[in-house]
Amino acid sequence: MKQDPVGIADYFYDKSTNYYFDQADDSVGVRVYGKTAPYLGFEEGQPIGRDDMVNLLKGCDAAGKKIVQKHKVLCFSWAFSAPKSISMLALMDGFELPRNMTRADITAAHDDAVLATMREIEIRYSRARMGKGGQTQVDLSTDNMVYSILRDGFSREYDPHLSSHVLVFNITQWEKNGAPHFSGIHGARFYFRDFPYLATQIYMHELRARLHRFDLKRSYMPHGQWRSDLVSHEAQEEFSTRQAQIRKALLTTTNAKAAEMNTRRDKDPSRTKADILADWRRRLERIPTKSVDDIQAESKTRLLEWAQANAGDCLEARHELECNRRELGACRRWQMIAERAVYRCATAWRERMIVEYLVDMCRVGRPTHLSEAEERLDWAVSQKWIPVMEMPTGRLHYSTWSLMADERYVMDVFKRYRPKNLIPTVGGGNEKSSIQSDTSTKFTLYALWEVRPRDGACRRGSCGGPILHAILVHLSEECLRSVLPY
Repeated sequence: MKQDPVGIADYFYDKSTNYYFDQADDSVGVRVYGKTAPYLGFEEGQPIGRDDMVNLLKGCDAAGKKIVQKHKVLCFSWAFSAPKSISMLALMDGFELPRNMTRADITAAHDDAVLATMREIEIRYSRARMGKGGQTQVDLSTDNMVYSILRDGFSREYDPHLSSHVLVFNITQWEKNGAPHFSGIHGARFYFRDFPYLATQIYMHELRARLHRFDLKRSYMPHGQWRSDLVSHEAQEEFSTRQAQIRKALLTTTNAKAAEMNTRRDKDPSRTKADILADWRRRLERIPTKSVDDIQAESKTRLLEWAQANAGDCLEARHELECNRRELGACRRWQMIAERAVYRCATAWRERMIVEYLVDMCRVGRPTHLSEAEERLDWAVSQKWIPVMEMPTGRLHYSTWSLMADERYVMDVFKRYRPKNLIPTVGGGNEKSSIQSDTSTKFTLYALWEVRPRDGACRRGSCGGPILHAILVHLSEECLRSVLPY
């Protein structure tokens, strides 16, 4: 999204683009939330207009007064989307809902889940960085943000798509000597690799918790996804045009982001909501109906087929075949969670461990809140089921005991044989080399790893190149000096 306040606001408010207007339900409109909102002259949940959004993007309050310095990053943009089957139940006629449920209940559950997810993110990830001229930078947890939420109902291909677009404005509030101060958000954590997965899993569990009292006949799908078996797989595929476009694009590229972006197109302003709904009815009528029992049986078959087809490259698929994940004991469950979290990188951040726990709870069929997941992770560490290491930055890295044993084996081999001849060949660790000694050390240790190939030991990234054994990479300098021959 371009970093221009007027351009961003027009994306939400300009009816000539017909993106969020006319075709979707605009009765709710753009609303503002967050603990910072009252300090800026807004009430939480109130609708805001285009000028209000422009002010927030410029770092101004409701009156247009500048309260923070100009930033290159005006906002952070996220989207939360319900599973396709849930979107269809919420937005389409033709499905038999449980007796005590209406389509409005599903939409309300989605809205509540999005807001609950943002509350969790606001508490845990809203931070400010203070300091002048790069001197003595201090990170402060502020626990408050201001953000807008807009619900939409159509994908770019006019399929049912219950989703909410969230803009987090680059403003947070903190106190100094009892007086309120404002600054931009230190959003480094928003760019962590695992943050989008964590936010998605929080939303999925919040949504499932709100729909739990309704009998939606849910089935688990790979990677923490789930669906309602009130909707047949054929109907879901009929209304998943964007997914089909992306899958086709991935036949010619391995870049998932490029496949998504290159297949996007703007909405057509000439199409109306009435025309789209009529088209949905015609398409749905052509699809044969199935009983819920048949759909549930097909869901189980599809999950098994996915596990068999992907067991060679996906640890979750392998776990699905090896055991009944619903009946695992706590110790073995956490060990398997850690194995999946470190499958390609040997150590995992806390966010990744929590993501895998939430995925496992989705497989079990039990909605879980983020705070519970954090408590269970700390408890598993206290039971010594999984090892944890604190890095110099203060961040915690988690691993598995099997990888720790492998690390000790490599170090023992290095101490025993001290293979100096490996260093010039793999890292050029001589005085004339342009490669730093610590870099050549990492290459050397990885070369030693090849001495003892084991299942899962040689890890490869999505780019095809080797990923170094992260536990070795993070060893202290003193430990490395005691091992290296130079």
